[in-house]
Amino acid sequence: MRFNKIELEALAVQPSHRFDREGVLFIRERQDGFFRRNEGPDYISEKDKRKSNRLSCVGAGSKVLQGRWCRLRGNLLFYLRDAEPWSEAAGLLVLENCTASEEPLDASGLWPFSLTYEGGMSQRMAAATENDRTSWLKALQSASYKCMRTKLHNLQAQIQNHSKGNSASRTLELKIWRNKKVTSVDLYETPLCEVCMNCDNLLCDGHGRPPSVFIELRVLTSGLWIKYGRTEIIQRSSNPCFLSTINLYSSDGLDVSTKLQFTVFDIYERMSNTATFLGSSTVVLGNIMEATKVRIPLKCSSGSTCGFITISVTIPEVEHRTPGSPAISAPVQTAIHHRRSHSLPPRLIRKQFFPSQAQLQTLFSNACLHTYRMHSGLGGEICAVEIMLESKLCFALPQQLLNLWIEHEKELLQEVSAMGELGGAWRNPQIQLLDRHLHLLQKYSQAKQHLQLQLQKSTDNTTLHYKPSSTKYEPSLEFAPTNLHLQRMWAHNDTLGRAAINDIVTVGAFASHCNSTKTGGLVCLVQQLKQLPEKDLDNACKVDAANNAIQAIKQLRRQLVDCMIQLLALAKTKQSSGMMPLCEDMINRSKSLLTIWDAGFVEEALRFIDAQKVVPDKMSENDSGFIEAKLPSELSPFRRITQQFDNLEIASPDLEDFSSPHLPSKKWPSSTEMVQQSNLTFNETHFDINGSIDKVSTNKQCQMISKSSVDSVLSSPASNYYKPTEEPEPWDLTQLNIEASIMCLVSKVKFLCGRCGSPAIRLKTQRQSTRMRLANSKNDKDSNGLTETTTPKPAIRGNKFTDGLDLSTTNDWVGELRPSMRKLRQAMDGYLKTARLTHSVFRLQQNTRAARKSASLQLRRDICFSQALTALVTGICARVWGGPIDNDFMLVLSTIGAFASFEGLLTLHGSELDMWGDMIVAIEDLTTVTFRLEGVQSMKLGGVMPHITGSRNGLTVTIPVPNHTISKQPVTFKVTPVFFNVGINEKVPLAEALGQNVQQRKSNLDNYSRLVSYYQQYQKVSICPGAQNLVDKLKICLHNSSSKNVEILHLAGDICRSMRGFRFTSCKSAKDRTGMSVTLEQCRILSQDFHLSSQEFPKALNAMRSQGCRIDNTYKNINVRKYAFNSLQVLALPLAYRPPVGTYGSLQT
Repeated sequence: MRFNKIELEALAVQPSHRFDREGVLFIRERQDGFFRRNEGPDYISEKDKRKSNRLSCVGAGSKVLQGRWCRLRGNLLFYLRDAEPWSEAAGLLVLENCTASEEPLDASGLWPFSLTYEGGMSQRMAAATENDRTSWLKALQSASYKCMRTKLHNLQAQIQNHSKGNSASRTLELKIWRNKKVTSVDLYETPLCEVCMNCDNLLCDGHGRPPSVFIELRVLTSGLWIKYGRTEIIQRSSNPCFLSTINLYSSDGLDVSTKLQFTVFDIYERMSNTATFLGSSTVVLGNIMEATKVRIPLKCSSGSTCGFITISVTIPEVEHRTPGSPAISAPVQTAIHHRRSHSLPPRLIRKQFFPSQAQLQTLFSNACLHTYRMHSGLGGEICAVEIMLESKLCFALPQQLLNLWIEHEKELLQEVSAMGELGGAWRNPQIQLLDRHLHLLQKYSQAKQHLQLQLQKSTDNTTLHYKPSSTKYEPSLEFAPTNLHLQRMWAHNDTLGRAAINDIVTVGAFASHCNSTKTGGLVCLVQQLKQLPEKDLDNACKVDAANNAIQAIKQLRRQLVDCMIQLLALAKTKQSSGMMPLCEDMINRSKSLLTIWDAGFVEEALRFIDAQKVVPDKMSENDSGFIEAKLPSELSPFRRITQQFDNLEIASPDLEDFSSPHLPSKKWPSSTEMVQQSNLTFNETHFDINGSIDKVSTNKQCQMISKSSVDSVLSSPASNYYKPTEEPEPWDLTQLNIEASIMCLVSKVKFLCGRCGSPAIRLKTQRQSTRMRLANSKNDKDSNGLTETTTPKPAIRGNKFTDGLDLSTTNDWVGELRPSMRKLRQAMDGYLKTARLTHSVFRLQQNTRAARKSASLQLRRDICFSQALTALVTGICARVWGGPIDNDFMLVLSTIGAFASFEGLLTLHGSELDMWGDMIVAIEDLTTVTFRLEGVQSMKLGGVMPHITGSRNGLTVTIPVPNHTISKQPVTFKVTPVFFNVGINEKVPLAEALGQNVQQRKSNLDNYSRLVSYYQQYQKVSICPGAQNLVDKLKICLHNSSSKNVEILHLAGDICRSMRGFRFTSCKSAKDRTGMSVTLEQCRILSQDFHLSSQEFPKALNAMRSQGCRIDNTYKNINVRKYAFNSLQVLALPLAYRPPVGTYGSLQT
């Protein structure tokens, strides 16, 4: 035990009523009060005495019983220097692990007893009378912590037993009460009233010190007392004014007849929240609502008055209009009053302006709400409402990303399996490549299943819509962001006539916590990948280029198919006016398609496959049942893996099971099925020019083709990959078929439009000699002109594709166009198949070690990107669903895109160094995402949920918004993200000593350049007063090398709000340091925009941190209402980031 002399001396001289027992005891000791060993009973021999470890008080020559004034408080027994109660403290005995017992009478005439500790140490004492000894023994025996805890449990059991028979004496927490009623805070509900509380004339203690108090409000409903709310703690004040207020709701069963009990407690010790009852008052809600302000006495347990409490009630007035931007304050239509100063009396009638939250609860739930009333510098009053909500996107959005990545891994698996089984030196690399893709596929599928299970639990209100910080190391939930919440503050100043909303998304660091390396995270991993040998780097670049080209081919193929669908729709109604523009569009897209891929790459890949491919056995090739009948051990590794992949194909993406593959499915459809799929795409349909479907009930033969059916055909294996036994089509022949199909289709459209005299178009002029030889070797003539390449003939005037056709006798326009369209789609499929085959060869030829690193890097990058994108979409949804959007903001979005400011509080040391590196790359990847706002079609959860399409190289997030928010045309934009990080904890000096802050400074400067670039564009679109000064100050701060320079974060936040950007704050788990940062930013906004007085600033800051939403966030994550700081960590924080005393001490994270 560490003896803290000053605190213990102060504790020993407390007033008498603070001690359990005090009086004179005779303590047997030496005059100097020290213990000496080997003192014991008389029968112990001298030899045993030398071996003994007994300790007792002995004198130099004789033992002395000296009378001392003793004071017992808990398990601490103080003894003073003499028998007078006002003497100084001399010593302390801790009554733990000891036993108090009687001793036999001696010649002194006193009544002795002893305290025997475990280990043999003994302290002998005596009382003047037998009654004193008996009472002291009883008090000492029950003073230990173990006895007090047992007594506490017994009392709790008695209270519980008593409460079972008397429901009026039971007390429940408000959260438990609402859970039993299956209700929660409804942001759309207007409260009955807002209760403000103040106290005056509270009694001081015996030394004249005023109490440290808080007020707890209890309401009596349904025969139960509910702990409805409480205020913050005001230190050492007999006349405390509380900033926290309490809203009363009718949904909790409250009405004008409800009894309210206001109980005042005195906090004795802040760290343990030890409090004693000071006084209480009970009133009826209807009485205070009529009077609006009452002052009633507080009655203590003895029935005497110990002070007074003033209760003020305000009736809400719903604010019908809230500003759309957190940066610009909008005036509220209220009655006009003269500006008051301190010399004028306060207004008698107080109003509560309750903010309208629009449709915020559409995508957010489980709100925590706290209200405050503060004084402005002009003597006015500031109303603040603090709200914290969970995002319903937390588990839903990562699932959509996982669906895309699962499909991509399936595509890569099918690409490799389409090569067939390779032999020689490439056998093992092919197996390893298949294994890597199977591992990623299993990883993504298992993560999706866990997220789906979590989402199902959250939809039935049994689980919350967020991932607690205590589960951030669970691999099953690593794709979901940690502790994702929306922090919203609505503030209103009646004197200024100003109201505004400020939104901050708080989220844990976008990091792969399960794969910590303490080397720098994704930033260092990406740099290491770039430092590969030149040959390996060239192969990696070739693979990336090939993958990008494949994505472009898929996009162009889909666009051409959409054009053909629209052509069929126009041909059905014989609307020739819109057909030629579509043909021009198809010609341009076809030219782009034919120039994407390099023929040299294709020839190189085909030569490689011809040289390395294993020739299949004829019997096994023709008899698939022979292969299926074999045991897995009898199959080659390639066939075992492809058979496992075949089994994956028979299950839907939502029901994949990798543990028990039994029945293989037909991976490649039969020729009949392929013809049916091809015919399905181009049967007679009826579309308008924009591609929307018109239902035609008169023609029963018209088969309606939906977008999903077209997607299923285009994504089928037969349309994307060769069979393992199929011979690839020559590349030049594939290009010829595309060109000939387009020429034939366009010529027929011109004929149908009455322009049959125009010559046939040419997509390319000269072909390579290889192509000509391949073309001349095939003399199969086709009526559609697919491969008809004979010896050159003199050019004749006219169009060979339409010779013999008569427009007057042609009635079926669709029948004329459909064959050419079918041939064009088949040619594009062959083009994509060959490109995929080439891509698989490039991936196989990669260095195995580099490919393994690349796969691990991609997995880590996907994890971090999933968290970052979910947080960003949450911020955007909060803006578009949480309030009206003005035209200026929509103009900025459609012109230069949105601005997002990410604030980091990570220290570049240990595991947080990895988090910092992961966040940099994850935020950088957000620049590749395109966002699209469109009107909502259905207000059900599925109709308002954002939808993700595309691939890793180019994702598109479609966000449904209220129809009144945007015009009929969707708004498409990108986001410019910036990330400023400043470490503030106790490890910052160590990181600076190791030179890690150099990386942080460079990253902050790079993000500053991006911010300046966006700001220069923003100036051309909208007005941003005062932002230039902030940008200049930020530049100066960034070049200042001072430690823990949090001014960088403050300025970045101010600039973001001035440009109507989205704000995000992160630390390791978005709980402790994030809570300090968010509350500080809210108070800074109240000070800058709403004139919060400087005297009220620290009070408001402490109130928000001790009784606001952020302390609720700690309870939601770790079930403890304390921030995870110890005393040393608090001292290491910047002064403005330190929590109030009593709100920290938990070691859980």
